[in-house]
Amino acid sequence: SGRRRIALDPDQQGGGWMIHLDTDGSQDSDLQRTDLARIRLEGQELKFQWLDGVARSSGDPLRCCGLLLRVGERSHWLALSRPKTVEPVVLDLDTGTVRANLPTTEGMSKIGQLRLQVTRLDGPFPEHTLLPADGVTEDGKVEVLLSDKELPDVTLHVGLTSRRRAVSVETAASYRLADQVQRPLRWREVVQLSNKFLALQRIAEATSKKLQREDPRQADVKRQIELLKDAIKQLQTLGNLYPKIHGTGKIHFRVFRPIDDRQVELFTTGAAETQDPDDTE
Repeated sequence: SGRRRIALDPDQQGGGWMIHLDTDGSQDSDLQRTDLARIRLEGQELKFQWLDGVARSSGDPLRCCGLLLRVGERSHWLALSRPKTVEPVVLDLDTGTVRANLPTTEGMSKIGQLRLQVTRLDGPFPEHTLLPADGVTEDGKVEVLLSDKELPDVTLHVGLTSRRRAVSVETAASYRLADQVQRPLRWREVVQLSNKFLALQRIAEATSKKLQREDPRQADVKRQIELLKDAIKQLQTLGNLYPKIHGTGKIHFRVFRPIDDRQVELFTTGAAETQDPDDTE
């Protein structure tokens, strides 16, 4: 299909204004116009009404919009849909990555026009901070940084992804031991790494016992042992966190479309509070 635009024109028949969906065809003369809704003033009330027979697919682009009214210096903003309530993301630290599909439709805004905000964590999480601090995606991701004594740097990367027109909220967990690279947080691999470090520690301790105290290599071996001990302790702390949040820790969020300094909220894991003009005038 071609490009689509929302148009607002005076309603020549019933007064007020008519909202249309204009779709460009393959030729300039192939403009297709679909009437979607009518706005009219009745007394001191402004009425919004969907037209009878409007297909859901035709009306979806309008549901991603809002109506801004100005009278003098006063203004009022009305989002033209109520956000759909969806389930929060539940952490899966076995796979390290989990996706929660959103009930999007073809007529909704493209993923590049959407923003995600992490609103809260639900479960026995340690202290955490959000980057950015307001929890809103700007470059596609929000980072949730978990911090606790002796816990390695654990990060939950939360963002919107799109595959075959389906939009989902994806959360990927990672961790970084002191002075080491960042690794995906997959529990089986954590256990394997811990066992590997324990084996290396035993080898290093055996090597240290074979070396003379004055051997110049002794200092490097001792340093290696201490680094391995610190890493193993961090992995053990990570192991204590795993059963607390795996399969139970939840990330709550909202997805919205920013329009200048306004927002149209499309999905939320909380209770929807926005007025819904879908079924009422």
